[in-house]
Amino acid sequence: MCGVASLSGSTLLMAAWQPSPLPAALAIGLLGALGFARWKAPRSLAGIQAQWVFPASVHALNEVTVGVVLMADKGSPPVTLEAWQPMRRRFEIVSRFAGLGLDPSRAWWIACFPKRGRAFLPALVVETRQPFGLVAARASAGFGFELIVFPALGQIRREFEARIERWLETHSPGADDGDDEFAYLREYRPGDHPRSIHWKASARRGSILVSQRHAVVSRRLSLVVDTTAGTHAWKLERLLSAAATLVDYFFKKGWALTLFGHFAPDGMKAGREELLELLALAEAQSGDISRLIPEETVSVVLTLKPLDVVAPGALVLTLAECEAVVLIPPRVR
Repeated sequence: MCGVASLSGSTLLMAAWQPSPLPAALAIGLLGALGFARWKAPRSLAGIQAQWVFPASVHALNEVTVGVVLMADKGSPPVTLEAWQPMRRRFEIVSRFAGLGLDPSRAWWIACFPKRGRAFLPALVVETRQPFGLVAARASAGFGFELIVFPALGQIRREFEARIERWLETHSPGADDGDDEFAYLREYRPGDHPRSIHWKASARRGSILVSQRHAVVSRRLSLVVDTTAGTHAWKLERLLSAAATLVDYFFKKGWALTLFGHFAPDGMKAGREELLELLALAEAQSGDISRLIPEETVSVVLTLKPLDVVAPGALVLTLAECEAVVLIPPRVR
């Protein structure tokens, strides 16, 4: 009797603990779905393609708008896009997408580069979280991007702008105002070409007046930048920032520039972007910069210390004098 009673109790106990079929099936289904999502999530990101969109010029310490075009040949789940922020040196979320497909999707964000020279942005990162955030996957989108960051641009101080232009016009040999549209009449300055004198207006006024044109052509200028190694690297960075500001300024004024320095001993005559790139990659070197000052053209020489010998027609500006002419961003170091 006791054995029969014991057997009956065990049977009842097992019957009481037998799981219900529906909850068990749901649990197995959820585990399966979770496992499938974990398997599929990284694969759903594999087909995402990215193409960078950058402006033509990127200057240090200047905020620029960076973009990317994203596509997914087989579609994608909802994703967040992360990009490397060079100023803060970390990845940050820059955009979110409900999903990607064959139609291009675009994202834009603001970036800032702390210094000049070669810069490399790592590949973008896309992340998906599903379902309910229990499964997450990350993958690189596209490739990294290398660019040349130009030196930081300052501003020409207004009180010195007229002084620089007057000095250049006075010392520029054979300056020709060309045949551009007439702008205004001004007083004669020593060095003005006789052909620019407006004789009728001068006779009426009783003093010599010169026809000023909107754009001055055939104006050649040499910009000499001294990158001689010094004790403080930040001084060189500020000098290069002043040089980049002058390159930008003179090109806007219609001057043809040739850049000289230890990095270009024979001089480089090129466009704005090419000269700014040369300054961006310049390194501290040793040598006598006075030997590189050309004599056939008027020259502006930027140097860290005064020069013992100065070529005729050369305007030499030390760093302190550059900072009196150019308002250099204080963060340039």
